[in-house]
Amino acid sequence: MSKEVSKTIQRVEITKHEIPIHCPFCGVETYKPASADYLAIVKCEHLLFYAHDMEIEYRSKRFDDSMGIAGLSGEEIALNDKGVDGFTDNVNIQDAVKFAFYQGAPSFYGTYVGYAPVQE
Repeated sequence: MSKEVSKTIQRVEITKHEIPIHCPFCGVETYKPASADYLAIVKCEHLLFYAHDMEIEYRSKRFDDSMGIAGLSGEEIALNDKGVDGFTDNVNIQDAVKFAFYQGAPSFYGTYVGYAPVQE
């Protein structure tokens, strides 16, 4: 009996915006909220994207290819009414996972980090 593997990104919502996040595939600490004014992102081979409500700051080649946005600038990506959060929910890479963080009121600002295992 074979088990069907998800190709749609899995979503994990985290209530604390200020905690570090480690890649679920290699353990590298990729999201390091150093302070309120500075955020450090460390890339590993599994990192697909790093984004927040204003823009997608980092896009891997795999992410661009899977989303059909290779060669487009951030301004050219049609987010429509879904925004960055909804757009990144549509990643179609096997076993991908997205961590979503939201700040509390009044901003409710969101940050999104996506990962996927390297396919050989």
